[in-house]
Order: sequence, then structure tokens, then C-alpha cells
Amino acid sequence: MSVELDAVWDVLHAPRKRLKNWKRPNYNEIFRQRSDRLDTIRAAGQDGWELAFEYYKTHPVEAIEDWVTTYDPRKTSDGEAPYMPFTMFDKQREFVEWIIERYHNKEEGLLEKSRDGGASWVCLSIAWWMWTFHSGTVVLFGSRKEDLVDELGNPDSLFEKLRIIIRMLPDELLPIGYDERKHDNHMRLSNPENGSSIVGEAGNQVGRGGRSSIAFVDEAAFLEKPEKVDSALSENTNTRIWISTPNLPGDWFSKRRFGGRILVFTLSWQEDPRKGPKWYAGKKASLEPEVLAREVDLDYEGTGSNIICPASWVRSSVQLRKFLEKEGLIPEPHAGVAGLDVGGGGTGLSVLVPKWGAVMGHSIEWDDDDTINIAGAAEEAARKLKCDMILYDSVGVGKGVLAAFRRMDFVTKGINVGNKPTRKRWPDGKNSRKKFTNLKGELWWTMRSLLQATHQHWMFISTDGKNGELHKLEDMILLPDDHKLKSQLSQPLYIRLETGKMQVEAKKKLKSRGVDSPDHAEAAILALAPPPRRGGSDRTTGLV
Repeated sequence: MSVELDAVWDVLHAPRKRLKNWKRPNYNEIFRQRSDRLDTIRAAGQDGWELAFEYYKTHPVEAIEDWVTTYDPRKTSDGEAPYMPFTMFDKQREFVEWIIERYHNKEEGLLEKSRDGGASWVCLSIAWWMWTFHSGTVVLFGSRKEDLVDELGNPDSLFEKLRIIIRMLPDELLPIGYDERKHDNHMRLSNPENGSSIVGEAGNQVGRGGRSSIAFVDEAAFLEKPEKVDSALSENTNTRIWISTPNLPGDWFSKRRFGGRILVFTLSWQEDPRKGPKWYAGKKASLEPEVLAREVDLDYEGTGSNIICPASWVRSSVQLRKFLEKEGLIPEPHAGVAGLDVGGGGTGLSVLVPKWGAVMGHSIEWDDDDTINIAGAAEEAARKLKCDMILYDSVGVGKGVLAAFRRMDFVTKGINVGNKPTRKRWPDGKNSRKKFTNLKGELWWTMRSLLQATHQHWMFISTDGKNGELHKLEDMILLPDDHKLKSQLSQPLYIRLETGKMQVEAKKKLKSRGVDSPDHAEAAILALAPPPRRGGSDRTTGLV
């Protein structure tokens, strides 16, 4: 390899410059690095560009951050340039990798996003990367109205953003033979060199224009007939990505989001380093409460939705944990307990979730219908995770692990969630037997209470004490960034019976609205069960 190609290899693999201050960004160093990279590749001639193209083909994040430029006309009011190198924050880079994983696995995905989080720019940048570096791809963008997809001169439309990306590229990154007058048409962008294209469709016609490699549907919660769009896309693409802020509780988008059958990614304002308490206070002052809840806080609840564990509380728990981990305030795992939801194989997975005090760990799942294998795998995982006890569901399929556990030198406890609640007293003065129909309801409400306190605590910290309130660690729960666990915790609803008692939505009811059994969430709930009575009949320990 020549000296010039060695230099190209070096600049492609060099660490990218990062913003030091996201709220007052200075892009000079990033533009300087871009310029140096371009000069280095050009100095190596055609061989340099071939090496660069080969590199970028498998490095989408680097391709985007090296060459994509975004546009925000609001910057001019502050005397700043409206064009900026697309320097993604951590969650945006994670989202790029998540999208590529869905594409390679031919999976459906859903993005719930706060307002103004850069989601459109990320998706469009991925489309540009595929269009440029992968031959024969077709990327579809759909939305509820045509002018949201493409309106010439309107930088808020998706295709006008694409035009900005392409116009700001070096000539060497444009396809050979590309002529904007020929290859940039209304809702269609063609690559004459490799045959790739980016196409747009709108309204009820989304998905009806032909086959695509991947389809992004923006503002999916606001589609007039989402079922028809879904049906059309399912026939014409392997990967559908639904993108939206929440709209109405119980609508098609919210059912998909909480249905448990689709992978969910969240871009919330709390994980955007450009935003903070001051930004949130401004939005709170300028937006109607229901708009703030939907478009900023990603609150699906609205009125009457009765979600036990609101998604916003779950997100706060994850964010507080990340904050405490960064500060070095999370204790090392020890003396934990593990909840085990026993499945029967196939769609009924067995899931173990560890917990050490207020800290909950990532879930582990097995697809196995042999209860002896399940018990052995659970014990091995619990020991590795420094858990001293397994709390497992002892009814239905869970009965099968009892005999296996009795032969193990490990403490376990069978939990029958259909039993009566405990006599725990709650802040309203009632005990659990007055509030819940069974132990399942009590355990779910315990999780709700822990998450509510955690949400209040995080709001206090993240808004410099302007919102929320502080709580003791033992009154909170710190969740991992576990996509399945996060999603499933917000799936079940509750109902109030005539007696005033709370009842958790039955699995048959969940299934009737398209929600699979929330195995990961139920394992987490079991980890909250009361400890075994010494010598109690529901306790198995030691070798027998």
C-alpha cells in the first residue's frame, strides 16, 4: 500500500471530533477535520476513493458523520450559520445501528420520538448511505400528506432535506453521471451509477407503489388508515420502520408500540444533550399540556387509558440509572434475587430478571420446553449474577420446575400470583387485600409505585429541582436499557372493579388486542415478590 493510501486508511480510522458544548456548539474543529480528510483522500486519487467507498459501505455512522450536512434556518436568528455537519449524539448513533440491524434481520421496528430530536435527519442520512454505497436498494419514505414527503423549496419536507444532503457533498461522493435535472424528480431520487433509488409516497397510497428494501413511515400515528398502509407495506418490503410522536391513547400506533410484537426504539428529549431543564421549561410554558405530554414527554396515557406503568416513568428509571452509573453511584451486584417466568417454548419464552436492591438487571431468555433444562439454566444464571434466590411462578407451566429446583443446592420460592394479596399497608391507609383482587395486582402496583417515585426523583434532578421530588433509593427501581423489558412493562392495563379493587388485564384480554404475553415484565414483577417465610411450604432449598 502506498504512502497516500496509508494516509487514507489512517484518516478513515481516526477518532472523529466531538462537540465539547452541545448547547453552544462550535463546529470549526469538525469542519477542519472534514476538510483534512477530503484533502487526504483526494491526494490518493481514484485508489483513495475506492478505499474510502469500501470502508463506508460497512460503516454507516462514520459515513454520515464524515459527509452529511444538516440545515436549520432557526440558527440565523442567533447569528449562526444554518448549515451544520451532522455530528450525532450517542442515542442517534445507537439508532443508526438499530435501523441497520432491523434491515439485515428483515424485521419491523417502531421509533417513538420527542419533538425536534433529529429523527428525520437520521433516517434520511441512512437512506443516503444506502443509496450511495449499496447497489440496487430502494428506500421508501411515506407520510400522511404529500407535501410532508416532498415540497420543492420547503426544508421541512423529507425530500428537500435529502436535496440539502446531496448538494453539500463533495463531487467525488456523487454518483457517476448524476444530474440533478434528470435524477432528482418529485418524490423520486435515482442513482444512475448503481441503480439505487429513494422514493416517496403519501396518505393511503403508502406501500402501493412497488417493492422496497426498507420503508420509513413518518408521522405514523397520524395516518388516516394505518391498517391499509401496513397491509400494503407488508407485501412489498421486509423492513417497515414506523416513526411518530404519540397521538391518541389506544390508537393504532400506540397498540403497535405496546403490543409486544415489534421492536421499539425511543428518542426522548432527556437523552438529547442539546436540551435540558431550561429547554423543557420553555416548552412547558409555550405548549398546551396535552401537546407537551404527547410531543415532548411521549406520554401515551391521555385520559382513561389505565396503563399500569406509564412509558414516561419507565424511561425516567432508565435515565436515572444511566446518570447514577456515570457518577459511579451504582453499587456492585451482590445478594440479589431473580424473578423467573417459566415458559413452554415457542412463543412462551422462559425469562429471568435479576435484581439487587433497587437495581434491576438485563433480562435473560430461553426458548426451551424442558423444565429441567429451564431450572438448570436459571440456577446457573442466578449464581453468575450474584443472586441468592430465585422467585418463580408456581402455577401452570411453572409447576414443572419445582421438582428440579428441589434437587439443587439453591434457595427458590414458588409464587402463585393468583393467591390473595399480602397485608401490606399503602399510603392511602388501605392494605393490599382492600386494594387488589390478587397478588398479581399487588406486585404490578408495587412496580408502578417504585417507577412513579423514580420518575419524580429523576424529574427533580433533570430540572434542577423545578419539578418532581426526591425519594430514598429503597423507594425506587433502576431499570436497565433493555428494549423488551421496557416495552413490556408499559403493556398491561388495569381496571377498577365495582368493589373498588384493582385488577390487572388478563392475558386473554391482552391477546385480544394483539399483545403477546409480557414474559420479561412478569419476570421483573416476580422479583418484587415478598421474601419466603422461614420454613414456609412455598420455599424449596438444598438437596433433597
